[in-house]
Amino acid sequence: MAALDQQELLRDFPDVTESDLASEFLHAYLTPEARKNISLELCARILLTEPELHEKLKEGHKSQNSEALDNLCAYLRRNAWRFQPQLEEMNELLREIFSDGRITLIAKGEWKGPSWMPPKNSSKDAHIDPETTAYIENLRIPFQHNDKLRNRLDRVFSSSKDTFLVNTSGDSFYIAIDEANVASRKHDEAFEDQHGRYPILKEIIRGLRRQIGSSKIPIRFVVAGTMIPEDHFQSTVGEWDDFRWCSDTGSFNDPEDHRRYVSQFMPDSFSSSVTGQALIARMWYWLRGRHRYTASFLAVLLRNNYQSPHTLLGGRNIAIIIGIHHLVPQGFSNGHLAWSKCIVQLLLF
Repeated sequence: MAALDQQELLRDFPDVTESDLASEFLHAYLTPEARKNISLELCARILLTEPELHEKLKEGHKSQNSEALDNLCAYLRRNAWRFQPQLEEMNELLREIFSDGRITLIAKGEWKGPSWMPPKNSSKDAHIDPETTAYIENLRIPFQHNDKLRNRLDRVFSSSKDTFLVNTSGDSFYIAIDEANVASRKHDEAFEDQHGRYPILKEIIRGLRRQIGSSKIPIRFVVAGTMIPEDHFQSTVGEWDDFRWCSDTGSFNDPEDHRRYVSQFMPDSFSSSVTGQALIARMWYWLRGRHRYTASFLAVLLRNNYQSPHTLLGGRNIAIIIGIHHLVPQGFSNGHLAWSKCIVQLLLF
């Protein structure tokens, strides 16, 4: 805002202690372009929801600190979407989480203890036997101490599988954002910083880092999806330096690997038959590449008990499996498809 306009506005609003005057001043201080997306009612809601913003506004107004007021307006432009009425339930949940101490144990580092261990202060209670507490604490229950379970999990979460997230070390708290490509395309110009406009995905990650970062919890993000624009995550101040780009999750790019995978879901009599061999060849031709294409068709094949397999791999179903349409064959719901796909993927292990 120009200095002359700012002085005039400060004269028009000599006091912003009251919430209604504060919201009017804040709305008037915004640029005309910002006021198109941020209404007076939304300004009032924001100041009511986050009282600390009202305090910052009063401080900036009292000291006539234009930089502080500009920063407050920039915060509003980036975060106004969070205060829309339809998101009130989500905001209320976030406030409850931070206000009732539910993450206090995590912030203090007690989250590193196994979930079956009693709280550290429980030994002070008269009805709890300290010896029992000590015995529970010394139990070697975690799966990382069980060779069979450890080997089993190593197979499930091996680097060659299309699986990202497992934490057995206790070193970090992981937040996984799957299908991030959707958020990278949604509202692609809704937010803006010094690097230009960017989509909601970047704001989601920034918001999570701000909210949880203040609690000193060691966090790692796993952001998975297809076609995430790398240019939105460039920074000259090192904001994204602790992120690593990874696209080596593997795919079906070898016909023999693909044949071995699909054959284990087929009876030997079927896979070795002329029909089965022809089907495996057609599956490689149409479904190679992403694992989900093959898994989706195997789910359909299992659901139909291997009946009319070549018809199932017809043109319409291929379009459906690769995501062009929704699959609703006769007697087969989307829920059935989801469960069957899970079974196919789990049976691999």
